[in-house]
Amino acid sequence: MENRFKIESVSAADRTLTIVCSGSYEYAMIFLVGESIKRWMGDHPTEKVEELVLDLTAVVDYVGGDPPVSSIIQFGRRGVRRFRLIANPQNRKSLENLVRGLGMDKFGFSVEGKPGE
Repeated sequence: MENRFKIESVSAADRTLTIVCSGSYEYAMIFLVGESIKRWMGDHPTEKVEELVLDLTAVVDYVGGDPPVSSIIQFGRRGVRRFRLIANPQNRKSLENLVRGLGMDKFGFSVEGKPGE
């Protein structure tokens, strides 16, 4: 059975929109995450979103690449000011390197989760 990347849920509370993902990491996540956020915002036009949380704790095989940032940074134009990537122990270091390497920590990006071994 294939373990493809997918969006498990999109939910909002207290001006924070949380996107929970699972499966194997792939570059298609840029489209899948971005479209899920656009769809939610379109369905809830009066709800203000100030923070996007991309929960990647159930995503496997991520070792690098910019889709976790590229998929959500575009929403800064829609008023989002904070972006959190929630990591698992295996992908945390790579996500921290991505955020620091791109200088995105200066633009409201942070990485959270248990440190890797």
